[in-house]
Parts: sequence; structure tokens; C-alpha cells
Amino acid sequence: MATSKLALNTSLESDPAEKWTVVSRRRGKNRPGLLSFRRGQEVRPWKPSDRESNGERESKLMRKIKVHLQNFENSEICSSFLHQLRSPIVWDKLVMKVLGSDKRRMRMVIYGIGSIEESEYSRSQLSLVLMLKKKFDWIGDIEVFDPVISLTESRILKSLGCCVLSVNEQCRRKAHEPTLFFMPHCEFFMYENLLEENWDVDRLSNVVLLGNSFSKYYEQEKSDENALGGSHVFTAATRFTEEVEMSSRFGVDGESFEPFFALSWHFFHPVSERQLRSSPSA
Repeated sequence: MATSKLALNTSLESDPAEKWTVVSRRRGKNRPGLLSFRRGQEVRPWKPSDRESNGERESKLMRKIKVHLQNFENSEICSSFLHQLRSPIVWDKLVMKVLGSDKRRMRMVIYGIGSIEESEYSRSQLSLVLMLKKKFDWIGDIEVFDPVISLTESRILKSLGCCVLSVNEQCRRKAHEPTLFFMPHCEFFMYENLLEENWDVDRLSNVVLLGNSFSKYYEQEKSDENALGGSHVFTAATRFTEEVEMSSRFGVDGESFEPFFALSWHFFHPVSERQLRSSPSA
């Protein structure tokens, strides 16, 4: 049964003042495989639907990504992002509270990035990931999954040091270790799946999420009680979620911030199992 999901309208013609809407599927990217992510479905094997690639196509895509990464690293957007990341409001939570004194490396899991071959937005989001890996030695293994990833894209991602998952986890990854989940502009139920799978004090404390703003979801829920489909998990999680809105400036030197529009850092700090019992997943 199709259900309404909150999503961002990130088309180039959109008005930033009208950024949050209730829609049946995400707009702004060509995402024919998005609905392969399903609420409640089991993990299942996955492989690209296409069976062929060629050297010329791969070389062309690699050139695109290298140029995009260089432009991103030299951009005001990247500078603003790094400035916020290194500020105490994010850095202390990310490094001190999550990694701790033993200096563990943080695994990075990316869901829903889309087609890096077809979408400039997706290449911008990948550039952010590659920049983090390049600049910070505490970023460990990087795992990527999106149902639309092609064989060509899979090979390029592997050559860039990323692991493309061979299963569709439905965003249900247990965080047994510190894990940074990057889920740019995903549908609401994908975040809900992630929360449900980690509905445990220790696992939630290991989760750092860079994705759609939970506070904006909550505002939408207050104005429309049907917007989130009565998600008990999400409502319970807002009680112990600390959110830091990702710094954003539109049109700086002609740059577009839209690939990162309305994203936030989320840190989860449940102090006891009692806080989790209001959810049916407890």
C-alpha cells in the first residue's frame, strides 16, 4: 500500500521558503529505484540490473567525479561545512562522545545517494564523502547502497575506495560500532527503518546521522498529524536527539547549496531502556 512520505522539493526552480511538502515519492532527482527501499521488508541480495560496462564510460565518469571533487573542495560550501564540523558544537559530539579516547575509526554508511552518473546532486554528495575521507583519518570503511547504482557506477565507487553493498539492507543496519550514516534527502520511512533497527541504548549511542532535519519533520507532524503516519519510533526518538542544522548559504559566488539543502547532524543520547519503551519496537 502506498503511503505518504515527507520529502524535500529540491528542483532548481523551487522556492526555499516552500521546502517541506508531503509527497508520495521524492522529487528533485531521477530516482526510478527509490521504491526498492521499503518499510519493513527483509534484507535481500542485490546486484546492478545492467550487466555491461565499458572502459570509455568508466573513464568519462571518473573524470567527471574528479573535476567535481576538485571544484567542491575549492568551494565556499565546503569551507563552510568544514568550519562547522570543526566547531565544538559538532566536533565534541562527533569525536569525543562517539569515538571516545581509544581513537577508533568511524565506519561510514551511505544510503540513497542516487545515480552519480546521471545526477550532479549525487556527484556533489559523493564529493562531500570523498573529501571527508581525504581530510580525516578517523573516517574508516565507506559502504554505499542505492538500488539505482549501475555496474559502471559500482566499479567507479570501488576504485574510489568505497564498498558497494551486495544486499539491500532496507536501511536496517545495526550500529555495533560508531557509524556515520549519510542519508541525503531520503524518504522518511528510511530513517524510521534505521531507528527501529537500532532501538537499543548502546546502538543508538553509536549512530551519527547526517540527513533530513528531524526537527522539520516534527514541525510538519505537529501541523499535520497524518504526515508521519503515526510513527511512534520517531516521536520517541525526538526526546533524546540532539540536532545541529548543517550550515547553509544559498547562491554564494553562484554556487548551489541544494544538494545539501535542509540536512542536519543528529546525535542520539538515550540514557536508559525506559526511554525506549514507548515504541512498539522496544
